[in-house]
Amino acid sequence: MKLSEVTSAKIKAFCGVSDDEDGMLEICAGAAKSYIKGYTGLDDTQIDEYEDITVAYLVLINDMYSSRDFSSDRASQNPVTAQILALHSINLLNGVNENDI
Repeated sequence: MKLSEVTSAKIKAFCGVSDDEDGMLEICAGAAKSYIKGYTGLDDTQIDEYEDITVAYLVLINDMYSSRDFSSDRASQNPVTAQILALHSINLLNGVNENDI
């Protein structure tokens, strides 16, 4: 499934939430898509070429929704999400330490 084909119903089912959370999930979905585009350097058309990015998108939305109280005990990215996005990254600045620049 392409990322552009993901509906709010599919997001709610993946995250296991009710219709009452539509607004919050919409915010998380927009942020997750922006994160993917920034991380990979891909545009909307390019992210639709890789169906595994849809999994990363859903995981990011769920992580953002679940950690919305901003007091998470983990500072790292989900390893599955990181590996999927790294596979498709054309953004050569990812992983560059600002001290190396």
